Amino acid sequence: MDTSDAAVVGAQDVLAGFAAQVAAQRSAVALDGGPSRRMTYGELYGASEALGRRILKAGVTPGQIVGLLFDSGLDFTIAALAALRAGAAFLPLDRRQPAERLAAVLAEAAVEVVICDPGNEASVPDGPRILRNGDGDTEPDAAEVSLPEPDGAALAYVFYTSGSTGRPKGVAVGRAELAAFARAFADRLPLRADDVVLQIAALGFDVVIEEIFPALIAGATIAFAHENGPLAPHELTSLMEQRGVTSVELTTTYWHEWVRQLHEEGRRPPAALRRVLVGSDRLDRGLVGRWLHWGVPLIHVYGTTETVVTNTMHVVSGEAVSDPDRPVPVGTSLAHSSVHILGDDLRPLEFGETGEIAVSGALARGYLGAPQLTRDRFVEIRTGPDEPGTRVYCTGDRGRLLPGGVLEFLGREDAQIKIHGFRLELGEVEAVLERLPWVERAVVVKAAGAEVSRLLGYVRRVGAPNPRALTAQENGQLADHCRGALPPHAVPAEFFACETFPVTVNGKVDRVLLAETDADRATMSVSAPLPDGPLLDPVCADVVRAWQDVLGRTGLDPDQGFIAQGGSSLAAMRVIAGLRARFGVAVPLTRLLRARSAGELARFIETEQAAGTGGPSKELTEHRV
Repeated sequence: MDTSDAAVVGAQDVLAGFAAQVAAQRSAVALDGGPSRRMTYGELYGASEALGRRILKAGVTPGQIVGLLFDSGLDFTIAALAALRAGAAFLPLDRRQPAERLAAVLAEAAVEVVICDPGNEASVPDGPRILRNGDGDTEPDAAEVSLPEPDGAALAYVFYTSGSTGRPKGVAVGRAELAAFARAFADRLPLRADDVVLQIAALGFDVVIEEIFPALIAGATIAFAHENGPLAPHELTSLMEQRGVTSVELTTTYWHEWVRQLHEEGRRPPAALRRVLVGSDRLDRGLVGRWLHWGVPLIHVYGTTETVVTNTMHVVSGEAVSDPDRPVPVGTSLAHSSVHILGDDLRPLEFGETGEIAVSGALARGYLGAPQLTRDRFVEIRTGPDEPGTRVYCTGDRGRLLPGGVLEFLGREDAQIKIHGFRLELGEVEAVLERLPWVERAVVVKAAGAEVSRLLGYVRRVGAPNPRALTAQENGQLADHCRGALPPHAVPAEFFACETFPVTVNGKVDRVLLAETDADRATMSVSAPLPDGPLLDPVCADVVRAWQDVLGRTGLDPDQGFIAQGGSSLAAMRVIAGLRARFGVAVPLTRLLRARSAGELARFIETEQAAGTGGPSKELTEHRV
């Protein structure tokens, strides 16, 4: 991996900013996990120091990578700081990932120790040693172990992202680069000691870096909204009001849903809110207009895992959404990076010219165990005839720079997409499907025009052309095979059989046509229509209809869960809004996601109605961390 960027950003370590805040405001609240779990900066410093010594006592040496497997964002933060204080790098893990994928990632990163909470021990694959992080856990004589001096040239963390070959790739970021990003981000907003930053991103999603480290070097408080799983928009609003949140970043699709529901319910954003950051997809102009009416600053951001999370920011104004033919800008570069627009020959283009977006400055060191891929994506360009070479990451995104250095994002150049906030290489999903012995070719697309993002999988069987629809057994096998090898957001919602794939004039598969066509889908569906009459009770029938309305499909099985039939957390938010309007019951998002059938959810609704709550249940209002 290339380490030349450390010289660009200097050797400062991210722990220096945190230590300065500990010295300045030791008794200030650093982590807020609710009334029963708060930690001051001094307590956080002590907890991370003690765990850092235990990490070294467990045999980890400086420079090694340790795995972190937590449901709790608060405990994740302690463990991430502890790993850095031990001189190690950390690798966030997600127990929702298939065991096969977790094992492969741990093996490639040579992880020998995984730190986790007691509830996640069973999810750790065989091989690495487990180091529990919980009350009463100790390591004999760990207090005698000396912590190493911080080293800005060392590795800070690794995040695994989707890979086009079917194999995830580990993006490795150095400590100096992390420090440069955290300072640039905190200064640009700016974050202050009286800010309360909400940590809401999934712990396996690199936005968690943005939620934690800039806040810690600014002396702000981090409030946590994890452990119980994702939040529906009305749950988010309640939590933000309870914790006095001033700053939050949301995926664009989630933000869209939140604004819709606030508007429909006649509510406003929480009073303490100073800013909302959004990124990962294009903004809906109509919803931007509604938001701006409330007067809370909206900040559009852009960045990638390889370029240390976020590189540009733009405070959205009414002028930015006035031209329907222009995308909402994603802004100007933060201090730790610079944006370039490149032509096919890697030549920097002029203002207004469209090309590939590339980023220089504080970049990832490269991809673990993939030197050729690193060389392909991290390249050297010359910004002028007499200028030295500049290392840049070629993002694969298309865009253009306006006068003043304002970036417009115009979409992808390849088969990588954004879904539910995650970048996904469609080739990874296709490669997994093609491992099935009866699948000759697979093509996966993101459905066009759908209000809720979903993936569609098209497969061609091995052997002679066969136009028949997929059987229920084949459909189930495809879904189960994907769930066993891919993260939840990468599993297609529907599968279809194709005798031949449509092609463009250049002979490539016409993904646009596959994404847009609805023809013959009814004949390809293997689901039965919704039973009528006595087969379903009225509440259960209404639940199934709510699912079908949101997913745009008929014939869902009331004896299966919402997720098992192609639902997602974002689609579930739409369902919850509909159920609230129909029954006057606030169904917690996690309750819907975990329900094993429509009947189970119907029984919950009936229980809430019988209790006469008419609003949030106890389960909804308890946000544990």
